[in-house]
Amino acid sequence: MELFVAYDGDDNNNGQSPQTPFRTITKAVATATSGDSIYIKPGVYDATYGYFNNPASGTTWIGDVNGEKFGVKGNVYIVGNYVSQSGNSQVIFAGGSAGPIKNVVFKNFQFILTYLALYNIYVASDWYFENCSFRGNVAEFLGTVVGNPSALYNFKFKNCYFDGLNNLMSNGRGFLDNLQFENCIITGLADTNFLRWATNWTFKNCIIHSKTCFYRILNEGGYPSSLLYDRCIINARSNIYSNIGTDTSKTHNYIINSIWTFSEFYTHVKYNVKRCLASKNPVALGGTGTFSDLIWGSAFVDIKPSEDTSLKRKSLNYVYVVAPTSIKDFFSTEPYKWSYYKPITITNNDNTNYSNVQVKIVVDTASLVSAGKLRSFCEDLRFTDEQGNLLPFWIEYGENTSSTIIWVKIPSLPALGSTTIKMYYGNPYMPRRSDGYNTFEFFDDFVYRTDNYNKWHVQTADNTFSETFDGTYVALTPAWPGELKVDSVSWYAPISRWFKVARPIVIETKCRQTGAWGSYALGLIYWAKTEYSNYNKASYHTFTNGSYAMLRYCDADGTITDYEGGSVYGIGLNVKYINRMILTSSQVKGEWLTESRSFIADVSLDNADWNNCYIGIDTYVSGSAGSPAYYDWIIVRKYMATEPTISIGNEVSGEFYPEGQPDLKDIYGRDPIGTRDIGAIESEYPPEKGRGRRYV
Repeated sequence: MELFVAYDGDDNNNGQSPQTPFRTITKAVATATSGDSIYIKPGVYDATYGYFNNPASGTTWIGDVNGEKFGVKGNVYIVGNYVSQSGNSQVIFAGGSAGPIKNVVFKNFQFILTYLALYNIYVASDWYFENCSFRGNVAEFLGTVVGNPSALYNFKFKNCYFDGLNNLMSNGRGFLDNLQFENCIITGLADTNFLRWATNWTFKNCIIHSKTCFYRILNEGGYPSSLLYDRCIINARSNIYSNIGTDTSKTHNYIINSIWTFSEFYTHVKYNVKRCLASKNPVALGGTGTFSDLIWGSAFVDIKPSEDTSLKRKSLNYVYVVAPTSIKDFFSTEPYKWSYYKPITITNNDNTNYSNVQVKIVVDTASLVSAGKLRSFCEDLRFTDEQGNLLPFWIEYGENTSSTIIWVKIPSLPALGSTTIKMYYGNPYMPRRSDGYNTFEFFDDFVYRTDNYNKWHVQTADNTFSETFDGTYVALTPAWPGELKVDSVSWYAPISRWFKVARPIVIETKCRQTGAWGSYALGLIYWAKTEYSNYNKASYHTFTNGSYAMLRYCDADGTITDYEGGSVYGIGLNVKYINRMILTSSQVKGEWLTESRSFIADVSLDNADWNNCYIGIDTYVSGSAGSPAYYDWIIVRKYMATEPTISIGNEVSGEFYPEGQPDLKDIYGRDPIGTRDIGAIESEYPPEKGRGRRYV
């Protein structure tokens, strides 16, 4: 359905035509549902019209700048409220704790910000901004506060303009995974620019003007941040000022086919730089890592900008001109090239069609690494389907071993049929793309504390729930991955805040018990959140007491029955195992596997009582302090009655571009927008319409 908003509309209208529009954005937000497109008439919308607070998942918001709906051309200004001296401000995007906000699109808006933009969003994914500008005295763009951390996945900004932002992310509580900036200008970032638990950020064809590109990136126990600058012009004092708690043996920063003017590098950040023009020698400035095919120093003097050296606020048509002609062909497609692939045929042994199903593939990566074809941490692995589309994947275990376990999300697997995918490797330049968040129905590797705050709350002994997860997070050596510590005495069980799962489904966790075994230690919970006063009455609970595989069932009256399966031979304390709960329409099964997925023992129960429940993890060792459980990760994946057959074909060598082969423009006349005029950001915000408030 289409909805319409106009500053001269009326919230008593039905909002379903340009002739009967709503007046406020607030009304449109309250009305719109998934699949709706909402058009906003050109004009100025401040706090009296409301903001995009909790937009429904699956909605598209469009500024009608070309007059296609309302017949009036112009810009659509979304203006943040007045900033008081105390720094308080109305926010433009506010989330909440109700659950993830997914697949939201914003096009053709000018956001005039006074303090915060995307703020207080608990969990959001797959947001897309196109032809938007974000300007003003912005303390935090992706802002959070200590008690309300953000977890944002798969945000993309295309043809966007950022000016006057003090921070892209601040206040220390933000998990930001897979954020992409394409054809953007980012200017005005200050020295306090601060990211925490940020992974897989990509800047493609962007211009960045900043005192510091990223002032501080904190990864407490996590895989190092991956920042990729591809075909960018970067004018900053330094690239990363501080990177705390990371494993510096792995690369953080990838810069290819770019121009930069960094004057500082830091030894705790590892770089992989290819085909760049640099103002100074990065190694001499303290940079560590791989630097190849650079032009720097005296040669850089010959690189001159156009006469207009300042960014134009009325357009993104900002052009760089580079001399001399001797470097015309300097930039290369080599960083985007992969040298090998192997076809992998996946055969479905069930008479059921599966879609977006997770398939386990075991690969001998040690042989590829020893042959110099694959990087040691499998950073250059990529998977595509038969049409060449990139597929999400997650490396579970055993990089650089003969049995590396990899999960790939397959779009379609026909009944009793097969599909062929390709596994690419042989690229020394691109970042690691192992990504459990986009591979599984639910994923947490307990690496990023902020992510855990947003996914879990704690079920306590009196069956109440704490809104703040207060578990302990442990960084191992090496720092990747982390673990979650669960208390062994008080039974404070992490229960998913918003995620519920319907049968059939498979839930798995890697875990270890320390100190001593208890009556029901170390296991998974399928939880209906009933009103039972007895806190351990989960719907289904798979666990072990150190001797047997156990399954606990609680019926609708609260009666508990424990079932004992086969002996768990050889299971030991402080050793990692996989606990798996398989829920079909008529049965629940608990299984125990080794870390490499060899079977140990199981227990099952024919029962269909509970469905569409929350998930959880726990341990309980009565009266035994110092016997906590540690959880490495938890995944939820789609159920398949029979595991598919995997056949890995012979290696094919050549030049391949699974991530696409960019059309490299001559650096002459370079324009990150391709000379297109962006209607949404053609002109300045008209101060005469400020209505007495102070807009910056």
